[in-house]
Amino acid sequence: MKPSIVVITHCFPANSKDLPGNFLYDFFLELKKFCEIIVITPDYGIEKDFEFLKKATDKVVFYDWGDKRRLAEFKTCFKDIKSIISMIKNGKNELKKVLKTEKVSLVLSSWAIPAGIISYRIKKRKILWALGSDINNFSKSFINLFLLKNILSNQDNLLTNSYQLKKKISKLFGFNSQILTTTRILEPKTKLNRTEDYLSLLFVGRIENVKGLDILINALHYAHIENFTLKVIGDGSLRSYCYNLVNEYNLQSKIHFLGNMNGDDVAAHMVISDYLIIPSRSESMPVVFWEAMQMSLPVIASNCGDLAFYAEKFDTCRIFDGSVRDLSEILNFIYHFPLLREQLSKNTSKAVSFVNPAHNAEKFYKNYLMPITE
Repeated sequence: MKPSIVVITHCFPANSKDLPGNFLYDFFLELKKFCEIIVITPDYGIEKDFEFLKKATDKVVFYDWGDKRRLAEFKTCFKDIKSIISMIKNGKNELKKVLKTEKVSLVLSSWAIPAGIISYRIKKRKILWALGSDINNFSKSFINLFLLKNILSNQDNLLTNSYQLKKKISKLFGFNSQILTTTRILEPKTKLNRTEDYLSLLFVGRIENVKGLDILINALHYAHIENFTLKVIGDGSLRSYCYNLVNEYNLQSKIHFLGNMNGDDVAAHMVISDYLIIPSRSESMPVVFWEAMQMSLPVIASNCGDLAFYAEKFDTCRIFDGSVRDLSEILNFIYHFPLLREQLSKNTSKAVSFVNPAHNAEKFYKNYLMPITE
């Protein structure tokens, strides 16, 4: 009989076009070979594809919490704090219901906050997967540091998805953690044709402050590159702001907002692009980097998380310091030196074999589930 695990997360895709938490879906596709998977996650009012969900999970509990916004849109005001408390409280109630009706071997909390708080008092084997935004965003004040230390100390095992985050957890809290990378498999079934000769750039991610799309738009404005296009895949609370920025700079004919897309369509756009741009203000190790490697797509990225480490390791990426000025200079360079794209693209094959969901699932089973079943 397979062991059963409960996963608590505030990000899980409701359908194939839903970007947040998509790496969990591909991880569970492989992990489901070893165990039954029950996911507990807030309901954001997004259309649900239950056939899609059934492939990677045995059950998904979407619970109501009185709001529909993503956590990235929240501010430190009374209304938003009240919503977060409601998310945590209702998540705890759903977790208790599941534990009463299901024989659960393990509780996996994805992100320390809010999942780690939801699972805090549960008397089950617990693993917390810290994924960057939780530790990076909530370790900037003494009160939050105290809260995080209590959450992390309450776990049986700690996982992270980057070396930078592993070092940070050790330095701030004195806890050891193991690396479990975040990635998903892309298969470009759709074929798109590239008909013009221009610098083709791609941004894939949530349109939120932390992901830095505004930095990229500003950099393109100041770079004064004539012949380029930027396709933006994703959505978020800063979409209107970024759209207005594009209008202000009169770049409507060059920057196109495509909205959310499924993995097949993302892969198709990666195949015909010259570079993926990751202008994030904060990251641990973005999933989209590994997606680009599968599509032989070089990357231009800000110096955060493990991006510089892998840029040096595989030589598929160029790093900028996070500023508009530095990014604009790099954009100018790649525009006037197109051969760089070919050189970097050749190295992506080395990175593809480095991480994959099947390897992660087997590793997770052997380290954390197999001891329970023996």
